[in-house]
Amino acid sequence: MVVQKTVDNLKGKPPEQKTAVAGAAASLVVIILLIFWVMHFMKQIRSGAQDVNLDGIQNQINLKEVQSANRDIEAQFAKDRLQEFQQLRDSAAAQEAGTTNLEVMEIDAGGGANHFNSGFGQ
Repeated sequence: MVVQKTVDNLKGKPPEQKTAVAGAAASLVVIILLIFWVMHFMKQIRSGAQDVNLDGIQNQINLKEVQSANRDIEAQFAKDRLQEFQQLRDSAAAQEAGTTNLEVMEIDAGGGANHFNSGFGQ
């Protein structure tokens, strides 16, 4: 009855008003449905009806293969790190051996070059 009166009143109105009323009615319906859905969802959560069943998933995952792959990955990273540290140590040792007798060239005020050895203990 109320809806029929509203429709009759809108028949002579401009299209903008009809669109506004239709949008408001659609929004109202969506809001009401959302409220009822939230209430239903909360009721299910409180009653414990939302059980998670992971039996099928756990049967599909082979835990031993996952653990084996994890060990393989860790071993590979450890091996790579060890190689990197050994290369770093070797390059640092090579640089240390090469820098003990460092030659320094100093330019004096007269424009000439003065070479001297800056080795330790000399």
